[in-house]
Amino acid sequence: MYTIIYGISSPTELFLKSSINTGNNLFACTDGGESYKGTQALSLEDLALVPHDQIDRIIICSMFVSEICNGLREKGLPLERTYFFDHTKKKLIHYNALLAKQVSSEDILYAVYDLSVHLACFDVINFVVLAEIARIEQHKTHIQFILVHDRSTVGENFNTLRFHDADDYAWRIEKIVKTVFTCVPSYISITEFPFKEDAFIFLATKENVFPESYYTNKKSPAINTLLLRSVPLKYDMSVLSAPLVGKNLAASFLNSLPDNKKIIVITLREYEAQPKRNSDIAQWSAFLDSLDLTIYCPVIIRDTYQSTEKPDDRLKKYIHCPQASMDFCVRLALYELAYINMGVSSGPNYSISFVKGARSIIFQMIDENNPASSSWTAKRSGLEIGKDFFFNDSKLQMTIWEKDDLNHLQHAFDILVARINKLTKINPQQAGQ
Repeated sequence: MYTIIYGISSPTELFLKSSINTGNNLFACTDGGESYKGTQALSLEDLALVPHDQIDRIIICSMFVSEICNGLREKGLPLERTYFFDHTKKKLIHYNALLAKQVSSEDILYAVYDLSVHLACFDVINFVVLAEIARIEQHKTHIQFILVHDRSTVGENFNTLRFHDADDYAWRIEKIVKTVFTCVPSYISITEFPFKEDAFIFLATKENVFPESYYTNKKSPAINTLLLRSVPLKYDMSVLSAPLVGKNLAASFLNSLPDNKKIIVITLREYEAQPKRNSDIAQWSAFLDSLDLTIYCPVIIRDTYQSTEKPDDRLKKYIHCPQASMDFCVRLALYELAYINMGVSSGPNYSISFVKGARSIIFQMIDENNPASSSWTAKRSGLEIGKDFFFNDSKLQMTIWEKDDLNHLQHAFDILVARINKLTKINPQQAGQ
């Protein structure tokens, strides 16, 4: 019985020296033009002539696994005896274990995020929630996000950036918009078009487009929180979940912390823009100092642009997680795993409302002198002042329409802990960390 070693490369040498090499080897490559230490390799055509009952294994020692497997299948060679040699782990992997899930274009919803009407910010969360609901309604399996830049190949091209310079804008597209896309479990890929016309050509052949208006008139409505009011009650809007790698990184970080303590994640707002909306560090510091640290372990996530700077002296003694500041997937995973999340209203904290099972206390202070946090803006977004956000996952996500001062922080924290304890008595599995 022969072992067919397909591919002449440095991994070939490693395989031959490994304990999984049983000898009696024949070498092969697609064109047959290579040799190994004087032994000529068989071409794929020649390999097809070897009796199948004389082939024990086919070992692929090449990165071109898909191409090679397609060739083997076309020649009727035994794929069930075909393995890939992973030289990094020095192990064989059966070809079946390498197969990605088959995807049909009919199972895909194409969701268009047009930067001419959508901001490069956490407003993208509203968009992905509505896109996910549309996917469910249309019985599709996957979402392919289409990112269209505010550029045109014809006519006037304003390409307005709004609120951010060019470098910051590009960073936010990569680190916020695209990353939020990946936190929808039905996400399959992102296609990015630098010009609107390129997107129009691509979408002309697609039938399943969200929003539908983009398919018919090449326009996309601006996504406002108020639109979430239109989502039927039968649909769950908690659609965000960190990808597995993000979950693993967050879990590894938490495993390094003191055992058997409940993780309190504090997300700080430290923006240069609208500083009145920022976290009151003095109040948060006093709140953390008041916690029983034999029970709780605070973890601080700073604003991304401040995360590499020296922390405020009042917060130096607490644990910080700069990885979560820089990577939204890790941040979201921490939100999922935390006993309680706390912070003032901000883009990152907004995401917690759409995480299944996450617990949170978000301070949403009204400031009539700031358009972003005025009562008019709140009502226009469908929010009821004094009440929890209507899109919150559960009563374990609290909205506090007050300033983040010590009394309000402690009072809200005590209320949520009591709610968690009450729920835990009913269902011990809800205890969390």
